[in-house]
Amino acid sequence: MGRMRKTKTAKVQSSNFELRTSTLISSPSRVSTTSMTREDIVNYFARRQELWRLKDPVHLAADHAEHGVVDSPMFGQLNGRPAIEQSYRDLFAAFNDWELVGEELVIDGLRAVQIFRSTATHARDFFGLPGTGRRFEVHGMLYYRFENGKIAHERRSYDFTSLLIQIGVLRAKPGKQTA
Repeated sequence: MGRMRKTKTAKVQSSNFELRTSTLISSPSRVSTTSMTREDIVNYFARRQELWRLKDPVHLAADHAEHGVVDSPMFGQLNGRPAIEQSYRDLFAAFNDWELVGEELVIDGLRAVQIFRSTATHARDFFGLPGTGRRFEVHGMLYYRFENGKIAHERRSYDFTSLLIQIGVLRAKPGKQTA
């Protein structure tokens, strides 16, 4: 007997397009083991947007190759799906209302860049700092390289210093004005 699958509708918006697609939440997308079309990648990101909304560390991590690599300002270099899944768990534990909104998607073959905006509240321990209750907003980009229908490498780029200032870990010193 096959397992039950749950279907949701995800919506991806940007200033350039709006896409509505029926997506499978219970398992990663089924794509060719050798290549992905542009449509496959667009649908992949639409489904991931829903997984971000659900704050689902298991399925977000399942999109990564078993020995995938993530380079992150927040978590450093992560090697392998278990470490990547733990980073999602840690993120959602410290920032339980984390929202990631994909704003633009650029695709070139088996590479993609997603421009994003994230907002959240620092609710719980984050690198030894108890939750401050402060909200933040960061903008950045996520670079992806796909292999065999999975994310082989992800590089996250955003202003981590700004995030730390907004939640109160760092203090900004105003610059001196010159005449």
